[in-house]
Amino acid sequence: MKKVILHLAAVFFIMGMFNIASIQSRAYYDNYYKVPKGGEFVYEGFVYRVVKPIKNPDSFKKFKVGEVELAGFDPACDDKYKLENPSIVGIEEDLPYDFVGIADDAFKGNTNIRSFGAYGCTNFRYVGKSAFEGCTKLEDFSTNRKGLATIGDRAFYGCESLNEVYFTDDSLKSVGTDAFANTSQIIRVYTYDMSTKHASKINKLLKKAGAKDVYFIMDTPKKEKTKTKIPTASDFMKKLSKGETFVSGSLSYRVVKTATKKQRGEVEVIGFNSSASQEDMERFDPWKYVDEIGYECYDVVGIADNAFKGNQYIKDCWINETKIKYIGKSAFEGCTQLEDVNIIWSKDFSAIKARAFYGCSSLKKMGIHVNTVKKVGKDAFAGTPSKIKVEVENMNSKEISNLKQMLKKAGMEKARYSCCKRIA
Repeated sequence: MKKVILHLAAVFFIMGMFNIASIQSRAYYDNYYKVPKGGEFVYEGFVYRVVKPIKNPDSFKKFKVGEVELAGFDPACDDKYKLENPSIVGIEEDLPYDFVGIADDAFKGNTNIRSFGAYGCTNFRYVGKSAFEGCTKLEDFSTNRKGLATIGDRAFYGCESLNEVYFTDDSLKSVGTDAFANTSQIIRVYTYDMSTKHASKINKLLKKAGAKDVYFIMDTPKKEKTKTKIPTASDFMKKLSKGETFVSGSLSYRVVKTATKKQRGEVEVIGFNSSASQEDMERFDPWKYVDEIGYECYDVVGIADNAFKGNQYIKDCWINETKIKYIGKSAFEGCTQLEDVNIIWSKDFSAIKARAFYGCSSLKKMGIHVNTVKKVGKDAFAGTPSKIKVEVENMNSKEISNLKQMLKKAGMEKARYSCCKRIA
């Protein structure tokens, strides 16, 4: 009887310790914490293999978590998004195991995966041999915790779409034979808390493992007395003349200022590209710079005249933390499904040009959280609903008054204003 009571107490202890959130998870745990080495179990669409069993599962004082590796998808998983974008998030908070790696052959030959991420996994150490071999649609791999030390032989072999990886700190020491053979022509490596000296070592490791060209974008690099030269985005910059156009993601751009190795260029959005899906077109939410490899040296500074004129899919427009300075003439004219426009934390924004939102008959709400608007062009809001809700922020009384006058003159005659945060 005492043994049964102790057993039950241990179960409840482990449940509390690892933040069990659902009845379903509680039902699973009696099996999870007594799985032997090599045994496998299913959790949230994935199969995990135990590489180090839990020690003393029935003891309060001597209990020690085990270790698991990711062995692949649960065959019964039918979540399309997860099958295309698998990610391991905070598993160590939910299970009595440390997540330590991705098993050999875990996703070998899978042609659905587009992106993989391991987040919040504090003990992630390795990617096994051929773990993603032949995953021809895989574009990026990332981990946001320290500790990834080993990438096995042929881990990403034949991942012909792979062009982006994310590594943290200086922990990666070994990359196996052909681990990056037959991947994209250029691989962009994002780093966090890494030294340039170690980045240089990673460059050599990846190239030795089959990568063709590699360059680095370093976030919060470690302080060093002497920095080691490494390849950067400017080394692979596309040299475009003013007026040239290109595609990145779902958008098309036109160069308004050429880029050099020493100075960033500027582009304006000229519309959606021909391959953009209806879902892509429902929300316009540009980055402050172009993210496509070879084009990162261009800041997005404007929305061109007629860019989205007549588009019947756009519902939301978010100009959020950008370097955009203007919305061009007739940029959104006749976008009859557009309901919500927001200009937020974009300190360079200054102009809404003539007829920019002319005939946007569904426009219900507009947020303007910048005090830098100097011009609203003729008929910019003509043909829009009479009582649009306008939310203003980070403006003083005079700036609010001036904005109201400009919007009214541009066709927003009976707008209803609210102020979230007024400044003196």
